[in-house]
Order: sequence, then structure tokens, then C-alpha cells
Amino acid sequence: MRHTKKLEVRRAKLAVVTEIAGNRAAVSERSVREQSPRFFEGLNEVMVVFADSRKVSEALVEYKKSLGTENDKAKLVELFKAICRDVGIKPKAFNESLFLEPFTPGG
Repeated sequence: MRHTKKLEVRRAKLAVVTEIAGNRAAVSERSVREQSPRFFEGLNEVMVVFADSRKVSEALVEYKKSLGTENDKAKLVELFKAICRDVGIKPKAFNESLFLEPFTPGG
């Protein structure tokens, strides 16, 4: 039973990572507005799904504080890296520009 619960939490975390990564064009320079609701749903789910991760929780709070500042993109990348580390994805596998400049239609 305990193993099943851990597996469910892992699946939920991976679903949130996928939601955020897949819709990150919502906050890119060439914003894709259709992705905005899904991206922010994923961000809002972080506080629940990653509640057991102090580093992710701290990164989420720091990102929220940075909104509207020149530092918000850097804090978003830090949050994404913390989420990746928590689920076992090595953030060094991709560079920051890949996260901040996602593939978009026509671009």
C-alpha cells in the first residue's frame, strides 16, 4: 500500500512537470496565450503536489515574490530546476535558454 502511494505521488509530480514544461511558451518572449491557463494550473498545483519538498516550496515562494521584477525569469528557471531535481531529472541535461525559449509555432 505504501509503495502504491509513493507511485501515485511520483505520477502526480511528473504530470505537473509535464504540464509546466509543455506549456512554458505561455511565459516566453513570443507568448502562446492558449497555453497560459494550463501553465498556471501546473504552477498552482506545485504547492500541493510538491508540498513534501522544502526546496521546491522555497523556490515557488521566491518565484512568486519576483513576479513583475526583472528577476522573474531567473526565479522561474530556479523553480523549474528544483522541480526537476525533486523528480530525478538532471537540469544540467538542458540549458536555460531551452526553457526560456521553447519551441513555438512559427518560431
